[in-house]
Amino acid sequence: LVFQGGTLQARLARTKTSGPGKRRAALDLIVGPGAWIAERGWLKAGFEIWDTLGFARDYFLPCASGDLDGVRLVMASYADAAAYSQALFGKLTAPALIAFG
Repeated sequence: LVFQGGTLQARLARTKTSGPGKRRAALDLIVGPGAWIAERGWLKAGFEIWDTLGFARDYFLPCASGDLDGVRLVMASYADAAAYSQALFGKLTAPALIAFG
């Protein structure tokens, strides 16, 4: 996983469609600096969070700690990721429309 010139690049070697014995050994992932909706700097901020985890790994999403305040040194399963998304969506509030003028 590399962040350079505003672009995030990675090579995915273990996915549902890539890896040993699959038609594609690896998939390249590129997210450019123009990929944003509400916050221009989200990609860099997200990379910095992943980069500060402080341990080498060959997977993208680690398991969350029990209190969801950190991570464990284990790859998250599909079910884990779905549960994390559900927990996050439960905590988000609806955006408010702010009218000017």
